Amino acid sequence: MCMNAYRNLSLQELAESQQLARERPYVGPRGISCIYQGNRIRAVGRNNFTRSVSETFDDFIIWHLRYVLGDRWFRNHRNLPSNEQHIVMQWGLAMGEQRERVFDAAPETGQVVSSHPTGEVQALLTLAYDIYCLCLINQLPEEILNRVRNYNEFQGVRYEIALAASLVRAGFNISWLESNERHAEFTATLAESGETIIVEAKSRHRPGVLHESGNCPDYSCLTADISSLYGRALRKPTDGLPYLIGIDVNLPLTPESEEGFDNWMRDVFELMDRHPEPTQERPAKEFFLVLTNFSWHYTGRGPATAHQANYTAPEWASAVPVDRRTIIALFQAFNCYGIRPEGVW
Repeated sequence: MCMNAYRNLSLQELAESQQLARERPYVGPRGISCIYQGNRIRAVGRNNFTRSVSETFDDFIIWHLRYVLGDRWFRNHRNLPSNEQHIVMQWGLAMGEQRERVFDAAPETGQVVSSHPTGEVQALLTLAYDIYCLCLINQLPEEILNRVRNYNEFQGVRYEIALAASLVRAGFNISWLESNERHAEFTATLAESGETIIVEAKSRHRPGVLHESGNCPDYSCLTADISSLYGRALRKPTDGLPYLIGIDVNLPLTPESEEGFDNWMRDVFELMDRHPEPTQERPAKEFFLVLTNFSWHYTGRGPATAHQANYTAPEWASAVPVDRRTIIALFQAFNCYGIRPEGVW
């Protein structure tokens, strides 16, 4: 079968694009906030909220997460035994405990204090910020929220939300597709270039982690093990659009190896070596493969560390963006995950 083939950016062009992404200003949506009659008014999408002027942005997005998931849902889960609570509730309680420790150590009442987040707190804050960003552009359907509330679907939809919010903050407009195994997750159109890509999200499930059944294995024995996820992603239709695959390895965060890359990338290199090198005659289906490790949940009460993201871009693909600004925006989207630029709220 004859396939269209297009040459991707060279390694040098990709490296230059990464550098330009670091210099690119924030172009995503910004919340509207003002002081009125002694209160802070916050506009999020179609909703306006009246809040205390002393409330921090972190406190607001945590409250907003509770608002969108529903007070009844939170009350029901708060009353469950800890081992039966939804992981979002467990993270919320961990944040409350850290807040108490910080306030108890504050030298003066009423003083503004801060602390480095734990892994659980960082997991909660990033989820809350992702949902806040999607609500700013009215792209958080109730179907997505129902999956967040569901124990069995939480991990998968959490990663879909992470990718969608990352792209939104980099200037993409997203449109969710029908949620099933026959379709990718959503399309994303960059406002600057007008180019549209299609995005598939996969997250590696681990026993005993994020509501997965079974006992947690020895973390030191875990590998990326994403071959089946990659194979399933390659079976999705792309409608002729440039195809981005995101896979989260869901492993404990570790320091870089002596070679300068994350240790789990060795497994990824071995996976890619087992696949034929894409050529003009047999191009890759995806133009961009993003390998992430957004896994603060493993850190628990320990201090949160930086996330991990790596990329592969085959030389030949069946469809590629023609505007380099699209690639630059993609690098910005994933390099900045978990980081909130100043002045965006």
